[in-house]
Amino acid sequence: MKTNNNQLTEEQLEHLYQNVLAPLGVTRGEWQQILESGILTDLVESIRRRGYLVRGDVRPALGLEKWPEPTHFSVTVRLNRQLTLRQSAALTGCETQPAESIPDRSFTGAHEEDVNLTIFHFGKGRQMSHKEVLAELTAYGYRPVLVEEILALSAQKPNLQTKFPIAGVGCNEGDRYFWMIDCPVVRSGPKKRRVGGTFNRNETLYDFYRVVAVRDPNIVPTKSLGYSKTTEDQEVRFADSEYRAMRSVYLPTAAA
Repeated sequence: MKTNNNQLTEEQLEHLYQNVLAPLGVTRGEWQQILESGILTDLVESIRRRGYLVRGDVRPALGLEKWPEPTHFSVTVRLNRQLTLRQSAALTGCETQPAESIPDRSFTGAHEEDVNLTIFHFGKGRQMSHKEVLAELTAYGYRPVLVEEILALSAQKPNLQTKFPIAGVGCNEGDRYFWMIDCPVVRSGPKKRRVGGTFNRNETLYDFYRVVAVRDPNIVPTKSLGYSKTTEDQEVRFADSEYRAMRSVYLPTAAA
């Protein structure tokens, strides 16, 4: 059977187009240009030589804008375990959605402690599932944030919550939701800050979301944390420019 410079049979290439590319909106003409360029062979060769393929490296070579490097920064919050969850939620000044999503639960032990939280931004163009986020955090030696920790973050760092949504992926009460701090900046409705179990586990985290987690010494990292370290102020400035651009696309009236 006839082959080409991509080392696939015509039937295999047709199967690839019909089942993968066509559903994504790739036209026959675009697919033909990809085949004639031989770029598929180059991508495979790169993987075989390096052992991996980084999409962010490929984009500049194709004349496309390079994504900003994923970032992380740390903040320290004071955790008061003498309060119930609902008392902690009241201190955030946020609207709770859904209203019943924060149980009236007490903590074990009555003490205060400082907790170091790390806020990750996985980067432009990276839309990740709940499972993908958890797997990545675990690989770097981090655990999901606890409900009380994300409530303390909301209460003590309210400015962060007005700049970008912060999700506590894997932070849940029961099986229905993971917890997050919502961001009012990109909504056309009421601008009040919100906190609660707003997302279902099967929903996607869009690339403008941040994820909060905690370094766990009991988790042995399997990958080096290669993300660019930044500061809270730098991340807020980046978010301001990020949202001006995004709101002009998603909420043109709000950007005016």
